[in-house]
Amino acid sequence: MKKKILLTLFSLNVTFCAYSQQATSEIQMQSPSNPGKYQQNPSETYWSGTIEGLNKPGQEDPGVAVQVQQTLSIIKPDAVKKNHVGEIIARFEKSGLRIAAIKMTKLTKEQAGTFYQVHKDRPFYPALVEFMTSDPVVIMVLEGKQAVTKNREIMGATDPAKASPGTLRADFAESVTRNAVHGSDSPETAKEEINFFFKANEIFK
Repeated sequence: MKKKILLTLFSLNVTFCAYSQQATSEIQMQSPSNPGKYQQNPSETYWSGTIEGLNKPGQEDPGVAVQVQQTLSIIKPDAVKKNHVGEIIARFEKSGLRIAAIKMTKLTKEQAGTFYQVHKDRPFYPALVEFMTSDPVVIMVLEGKQAVTKNREIMGATDPAKASPGTLRADFAESVTRNAVHGSDSPETAKEEINFFFKANEIFK
């Protein structure tokens, strides 16, 4: 009798361990190679990642820290001249980005040439400098969660003909060269561009 009980308990233990191992293998940290899975964060009391089908689009997972960034935005001469400044700023703010610094100025050829130095060997460089110094621009520091990516999504593709409907360039840009807005393309570039136009005491938290 005791032997049967022991065998039964052993069998149940093996079954439980096998189930636990299977469940554990399915509970993994969310990663590009394993999206939508979970793993308990050993240093925290919450779960990190998302469960497929549980979180709705646009919902943030409380277990995932979202980085607050700053990025540079320039409303270019074409959009300023057509009085689109207010609407462009409103779209940034409605999307959750905050204006941390703002100024209107007319760039000198030296400023524009240095700012777009990366394009110096490109055939469009002279025309770009000429355009950016033709009329005033509005320069801003935008702040928010994933600000660099969000700003570029709001702007749309460089070519307004290829920009998604509802983006700034789809609505306000004239062409590839006169495309209404500029935005930093990475967090590293954003730091350099912000420092180019703003001093630390001109940026407000």
